Formats: sequence, C-alpha cells, structure tokens
Amino acid sequence: DKMFSFVHLDVDIYDSVKECLEFFYPRLSPGAVLAVDDYNEVNCPGAKLAMDEFMADKPEKTFLDVQSQRAFKKI
Repeated sequence: DKMFSFVHLDVDIYDSVKECLEFFYPRLSPGAVLAVDDYNEVNCPGAKLAMDEFMADKPEKTFLDVQSQRAFKKI
C-alpha cells in the first residue's frame, strides 16, 4: 500500500528493469517521477528495450532523455 514520488532504477538488464517497472508503476503517485539509468548505454541494451516495451501502451511520455537517463512523470 506504499506510494512513491521518485524512483531511480539502475539495474542494467532487461529482466530487472522490467520487473522494477511492473512493481513501481502502479505504486507511483500522480506527478511522481520514474527514471531509468543506462537507457542509452550500448553496454546495457536491455534497459532501453524493457522501458520501451513497458511504456508502449502507457499515457505518459518521457520528459527527460539526457545521456543515459530516460524519465517520465506519472499522470
């Protein structure tokens, strides 16, 4: 029953990013920010793939795409 206002994921691999997104997304408060590290890192392609797949049917759009970070704000 806990809610989160900020989550920063730095777990690098597909399965870990996917599981974290599945856990945290429904527990994000409106206006909360979730950031995924290593999104644009060629050594961690699973982070980008997991986030892109997970967010494909979500209403949120990314608002931060800097170096290896990608983030969104929960609607």
